[in-house]
This record gives sequence, C-alpha cells and structure tokens, in this order.
Amino acid sequence: MNPLIIFVHLPTENIAVLKFILESYESLAIVRTLSAERGELVLLGTEDSAKTLHELLQSLAQELSLSVIPQPDNVNEDWLLSEYYNSLAV
Repeated sequence: MNPLIIFVHLPTENIAVLKFILESYESLAIVRTLSAERGELVLLGTEDSAKTLHELLQSLAQELSLSVIPQPDNVNEDWLLSEYYNSLAV
C-alpha cells in the first residue's frame, strides 16, 4: 500500500491547532513539520484515510487559513521523507 502524502501550508500560529485536531482522529494521519518558520507541514496517511483527511482539510481551510501545496523543495531535510523517497529510487 502506498502512503498518502499531503503537503500543507498554514500560518505558524495555527500549526499546533491542526496537530491537535488531527491527533483527535486516531490513525488518520501523522503530522510532520517541514518548516515551522514557513508553516509547511506534511501529512502522512493511508489511501484508506484519503477521503476523510481531504474532507477534514477542506472543512478547516478557511478557519485555519490552510492550503494544500505542491511538494516543497525542502522535503529532503526531513529524515522520514528522505528515507521514503530514497527507497523509491532503489
């Protein structure tokens, strides 16, 4: 099963709020901060959780000023994503 990888951007003051909300949905997604200064996060989930996760992000978009973004250039700075992408290259 391929992981679901979603990159998001939001104001830094809303990062903790998003993390708390996602943690309340057990096993929906793992949240990793790519850049706290730039408000860039990555959400790691499963294909089974895709619909629920996208619906939740859509419902929070306006309140948290959240947007889904393309993969940032700095993903290799995160050890977990770096390991994952390196494993695909093998």
